[in-house]
Amino acid sequence: MKIFIKKNNRSYSPEIYAYKDYLEKFNYNVEISDNYEHSNNYDAIMLLMGFFPYYKIAKYKNLKIIHEYSSLSLYPFSKTKNLFKYFFNSTPNARIFNSEIIKKDLFFDNKIPYVFRDTGIDEIFFENFKIRKDFDFVYSGSTNSVRKGLLNCMENILKLGFSILVVGKVSDDVYKYFKKYNKIEFAGFQSRKYLPEIYQRAEYGLNYTPNLYPLNLQNSTKTKEYCASGLKIVSNKYNWVYNFQNYNNGKFFWYDELINQEQLINFNFKTPNVKNYSWNYIFNDIKFEKFIDKIFI
Repeated sequence: MKIFIKKNNRSYSPEIYAYKDYLEKFNYNVEISDNYEHSNNYDAIMLLMGFFPYYKIAKYKNLKIIHEYSSLSLYPFSKTKNLFKYFFNSTPNARIFNSEIIKKDLFFDNKIPYVFRDTGIDEIFFENFKIRKDFDFVYSGSTNSVRKGLLNCMENILKLGFSILVVGKVSDDVYKYFKKYNKIEFAGFQSRKYLPEIYQRAEYGLNYTPNLYPLNLQNSTKTKEYCASGLKIVSNKYNWVYNFQNYNNGKFFWYDELINQEQLINFNFKTPNVKNYSWNYIFNDIKFEKFIDKIFI
């Protein structure tokens, strides 16, 4: 069987590469592309949702359709947008949800086959590169306006005398603003294969997620990857990260309490073992290959 995964260019979407690696072990042929041109040559198409109304997928009537939901709609009017997707999105043959809260808040019933797929970690993050620590903090991810409070957080950390390595695309305005600080470096967008080595250049992994719906309920991929890389976690305190820390017997430092460098130096960090979040473990646990098989029966 052949599956086409429609890539978007707004995020890393590590799950789609994990799908490809895993399913190809079971003789599936998986292509990832942002170009629809050859997708009709496949048996199924996976769409990263998103909004795909009926008219957008009419030409795929001979293909099985899989909807992949990794997140809920962002503010403002998040819940209204979720309801809009419920009424106007096309109906697939199967759905994949990153968590139970995503399924619940998108109002989908149980008539369409579905599976919950947790956020996983690439195996390369578990390798010990023994990189020299030349930064205090690493921050990986978006720095846009959706991350309300992040730029203030980064500036406060710099003012305390820490250094920061920022990974990901930043706007010209952000870059120009932080040029006045000599302890910050922007690494830009990086291929995922380089991220483990980049992360391990730092002592602390910074996670800053606004304590606002729906971001405060959703998985933080970077936090799991920081843990796999052996970093000490500094994060603002909100629902998901607090529960993740407790469930995995970790001990993170809450950024909201940060006043001086000595607090971090003297803090008894505990970075949890996250091996059970590897993609293979997750896919085997949910019997993902069997779930995909049933779509074609």
